[in-house]
Amino acid sequence: MKKAMLGVAALCLMACGGSGTTDDGWDGEDTAGGEEPACRLSETPIAGYRLPVLPTGYDLLEPRHREPWDQAQAVLGQSAPELTGEPTDESVQAYFDGPYTQFLSAHREALVQAETSLNELSEDSADVRAVASTVVGLMYYHMAVEMLRAPVPPRVASDPVMTAHYLSAIEQGVQPILQTVTDRAEYCVHVAASVPELHRWQVYCFALVGHAVLQAHQVHSMLVEAEEQAQSPEYIVRRWGSPRAGTNLGAHAQVQGNLNSDDVAHYVTSHQTPLLACYHRALDENEGLHGQLVLEFDIAADGTPGAITETVSTLGNAGLSNCVQTVFGGFHFPAPTEGTAHASVALDMRIIPIPQEALEGSAGAAESSTTPTAAE
Repeated sequence: MKKAMLGVAALCLMACGGSGTTDDGWDGEDTAGGEEPACRLSETPIAGYRLPVLPTGYDLLEPRHREPWDQAQAVLGQSAPELTGEPTDESVQAYFDGPYTQFLSAHREALVQAETSLNELSEDSADVRAVASTVVGLMYYHMAVEMLRAPVPPRVASDPVMTAHYLSAIEQGVQPILQTVTDRAEYCVHVAASVPELHRWQVYCFALVGHAVLQAHQVHSMLVEAEEQAQSPEYIVRRWGSPRAGTNLGAHAQVQGNLNSDDVAHYVTSHQTPLLACYHRALDENEGLHGQLVLEFDIAADGTPGAITETVSTLGNAGLSNCVQTVFGGFHFPAPTEGTAHASVALDMRIIPIPQEALEGSAGAAESSTTPTAAE
């Protein structure tokens, strides 16, 4: 009998919302406060999260309300296992193939079961539907957070191109999950709008929408940053190496708009190192490769290029063309004096043979520069 009384007391405590009071809700949002009825506290804990006070319609003493609540609490209490030891490409891959995949599979299965149980409350009163929808959204938010916490292989993290591919895959995987969060929270907002008792739930769900949007924005911002780094001339040179001796690039520009054609051509030739690095890479595949490549593009009011397309190429090397277009995408041309401009740039890439005596002379100069002098 004593155990039964303790069990009922525990259920009443949970129905009241926990063992403490607070005026803080989702990340600082006000979800409670003011005069509360007896045995009604300011927040309802569920795993590591907080919800507003449960409305009178959602009763944790009712098995049909309690069971999906417990299922959701179990889901929200799950966390991906930590990667042990120093992160290496091999250890991170083994982590993804083993513990992390197993966690996601079990977590997804538990989430679906809890979501199914909560969906069965769709015929209940408005306050019950608002709670059920919010808890489902919170479970999906938790899943997205766990996915975003996954470790990144060092080889991927150190390479902007691989980082961009990785983040693109993460964005594609997380985006529909966060959209579900938004949909569920917006449904809560819609239902709560007509029920005065659910005012604090409406505020909470507004905040949940904001957090979902923020997470999606952060992932996309990291992706854009990685893509910009992958297009930088510095990265092109670091990845493909500096151009070999004797490689030469000529540039001729035609510009429509308030921008001098010679200024565009001069900009290209003065920033030719990453372009020649692209050519250097192509020469490793075809030692005799040479020819012309013509690109057309727009130049915005701030000098950034856009809509870059290849119109002519006698090189016949798709990799070289893509590399050159990537480099052009990272350029920042002189700005038009007014409005925007449209440019066509012809690049001539070839190897100019260096006389043997010149090579020997440069080698001798390098050797003498390293020989200590008497003064030293």
